Amino acid sequence: MQRSTRVDYDAIAELYDSTPHREKSADPELIAFLAGRRPAASLTLLDIAWVHGDSAALPFASGSFDFVSCQYAFHHFRDKAGMLREAFRVLRRGGRFALYNMCPQESDDWLYYAYFPEAKTRDFADFWPPDAIVSEMKATGFAGVEVQRRHVHRERDVAELLSAVRFRERNSQLLSLSDAAYAAGLRRIERDLDDPQTPKMCADHLCFVTMRGDRR
Repeated sequence: MQRSTRVDYDAIAELYDSTPHREKSADPELIAFLAGRRPAASLTLLDIAWVHGDSAALPFASGSFDFVSCQYAFHHFRDKAGMLREAFRVLRRGGRFALYNMCPQESDDWLYYAYFPEAKTRDFADFWPPDAIVSEMKATGFAGVEVQRRHVHRERDVAELLSAVRFRERNSQLLSLSDAAYAAGLRRIERDLDDPQTPKMCADHLCFVTMRGDRR
């Protein structure tokens, strides 16, 4: 598996939680998992993000965690199958793994792709489709693997979109683009804003997926 050429998150980590679309609420998958368990003295959790290391060689002993999550990072990993194997290895029996990501394959009408078509090409190379992730999870040993899709539809103000994409450092899709492709996308938005015949509110759609599996 080739290394993703996206972005050095060490350089922008302090910006990550400051973006307005980052949810601060409790993880619903974790809440559902806890609701199905008897009260326990302790519960160990891992989000594959907070410790510096290799996602395909996690620095933890086997069977260390009751719940493991990976939130919007899977597309950045070089060895995706290795990461799934490691998530399974560090889970205890009875534990659950939850993976969250966007789904480019079901987001053809995302406005970012309309204005920055190179982003779509790169996302299709970096993001595994849900069926591929499910197949790999099952092959790894996860049981009861499920996929949940969440389709977000809204009307997007093109002027607001332009304001948002000017903060390039807050979006990995934009950071992954060549400077020329990024500049070309900005010009496309600016032309639409200047054209009186072009609607200034546009339909926007993005698909998110949650995949879960248990170690039994």
